[in-house]
Amino acid sequence: MIALIVLRPRPNTGLFWLLVVPAFVFGSLHMWLTHLDSRRLAREWSRWELRLQSLVDVNDIEDDGHLYEWLDPSDWEKVFSELETMPQGSRNLRVAIDSVSPDVLREDA
Repeated sequence: MIALIVLRPRPNTGLFWLLVVPAFVFGSLHMWLTHLDSRRLAREWSRWELRLQSLVDVNDIEDDGHLYEWLDPSDWEKVFSELETMPQGSRNLRVAIDSVSPDVLREDA
């Protein structure tokens, strides 16, 4: 794209098409890959949300929509394992997260 702007070839010349076609192809490829990645992330978040809701009895953490991003997937697996070891009816998300990563919930962190 930069070469197209700098060189400013006349439309319908070979140089023009040599610069426009790859720019269009790479732009389209980038949009498609971004779309696929967005769909993958949405599916992962949806699975995570369902699992979290099925395990948590006491959720005293205010979620601003970014709770999923607080920990890595491996840490979330540890949190879920911790929740599964707690007695059903008193599974506390704050306690489980604090046992896996105490720094996440600190106010001054």
